[in-house]
Amino acid sequence: MRHRLVRALGPGLLVAALAAGCAVRAPKSNGMDQELVVEGRALGIHEVRGEVVQVNPESGTIRVRDREDQREVEIRVVDGTPVFYEGGVASLQEISEGSPVRAAYSIEGTEKIASWVEVPRPDPRQRPARKPLQPDGTETEVEPPPAASDP
Repeated sequence: MRHRLVRALGPGLLVAALAAGCAVRAPKSNGMDQELVVEGRALGIHEVRGEVVQVNPESGTIRVRDREDQREVEIRVVDGTPVFYEGGVASLQEISEGSPVRAAYSIEGTEKIASWVEVPRPDPRQRPARKPLQPDGTETEVEPPPAASDP
């Protein structure tokens, strides 16, 4: 995978794309190519996945609790940083606490500066089933199906 990208993009352009925070995906078989993840880290690009703990649009920061080790990471979102919300382009103000989030950042001095921030679309398999609505807009009570009786 890496060698095809280097041939297609050239080594300089591949490094520039990774440094700019562009995601380079491997075939769907197993997600990210681990070699590219390691190369991204070597370039100073880090990624965090977890839950939004705090959003401060005034200071341009977002605090994320990493789902792997539960550490909290504060990331600065500067003007021009791409923010994606459920498949569309958004702003920091549209992100709410408790949302799942994924972000890439680089460390500049003592600050973590976001390369991009994404709140993914909800997984339809994890959505609670909605109850049918009455014509007046109230929810219909749905009784569970009867249990199968043993003969």
